[in-house]
Amino acid sequence: MSISLADRMKLLLTNGDGADIQFLVGQGEEKEVLKAHKLILMAASDVFEAMFRFDAQNAKTKTSSSAEQLQSVEITDIDANVFKVMLSFIYAEDSSGLTGDNLIAVLYAAKKYHISLLAKACADFPLKNELPNVFLAFDQAQLLDEKALRWADEKCRQNAIECSPKNRRSALGLALFKIRFPLITMETFANEIVPSGLLTVEEMFGIYQFNCHPNLRAISELYPLKFSAKNRVSCRQIVLDIEQLSAFAGENEGSKRYSETVYRNGVPWKIWAKVNTKKDSTEKCLGFYLLCTASEEDPNWSCKSSAKLQIVSQRSGTKDLSFNLPKSVYNNKSLSWGFPNFISFAELMDPSKGLYDEEGDKVTLAIDFNDDSLYSKIKSFFGKLMELMLRNLNAVKSLFV
Repeated sequence: MSISLADRMKLLLTNGDGADIQFLVGQGEEKEVLKAHKLILMAASDVFEAMFRFDAQNAKTKTSSSAEQLQSVEITDIDANVFKVMLSFIYAEDSSGLTGDNLIAVLYAAKKYHISLLAKACADFPLKNELPNVFLAFDQAQLLDEKALRWADEKCRQNAIECSPKNRRSALGLALFKIRFPLITMETFANEIVPSGLLTVEEMFGIYQFNCHPNLRAISELYPLKFSAKNRVSCRQIVLDIEQLSAFAGENEGSKRYSETVYRNGVPWKIWAKVNTKKDSTEKCLGFYLLCTASEEDPNWSCKSSAKLQIVSQRSGTKDLSFNLPKSVYNNKSLSWGFPNFISFAELMDPSKGLYDEEGDKVTLAIDFNDDSLYSKIKSFFGKLMELMLRNLNAVKSLFV
């Protein structure tokens, strides 16, 4: 009896035949060893492709003396069961393991490894299931506010009731206050949100006053702002929290801090923060750079990117401090581009600027990529798999025996 391609792929994942990579997933006693095939992972994810191309540390076996030992990658920020759900989707587009309990964790994994179809499956999950409070968690997962409104309308239709402001508000519950109405343009707010009747008069007054007088706190005591006015972190963003900023500012010139690596279109990037001193001055400044770390792959590598470098505001009503970095070429001779004197530490730590978390003694740096980065080609899973198969015929034979 013949079986479908999806079933063959599931069987391949289950029995691990021909596996050439293993993941040590989880922490402590709950850690599991999960086997997989690089070729399939690379075809599904540019992050996995870059991991096996650029990350020499992950590509090495732990014990080089054993030729048969699988290469290992340790994953500590994802639960083993969640990783299994992601692998099932990669191999056979099987999302049956997705539940309300693991939804946010699976979405985190999908975004980390750039599995866009799985991320979409997570985003659409609440629309097809009874999860009235899921958007409370989805806020931290960086989903669009429109998803919450769509879910509310769908809930009304399922219950055969009118999509009225009262019913939509009831369906959303506390999730309503996760929608960032203050960040919507006043034109859109006036033309679409106000006529919808979703908000009370007091809530609308609070939003209007925030936009007219964001720094005048006395007004908000009469009509307090009930909705977050802080920008979400972009999914195309690198973030670095510099803890103990006062100590960092006092360190010697050249002291550095780095963010974790983020893969953008298959290329690894980091934020590089540095203590610099202004020329002909003793004033210390924050150097802020975008760093490309792809140099291990090829001495002649080159890529281009433009981005926005910003220090994220720590106070409602205060704008982020940002500068645009024009499109630049990154290669072995120019690993980084940025601003050696982005801002002086004295100005950065000035309480009136609203950029410094004085209580936590930290500052948040962020870099938003623009959509013009090199390597932005989009390929279908099977098209990319075929390309990799042609380059790796011997490695693929065991997958289809």
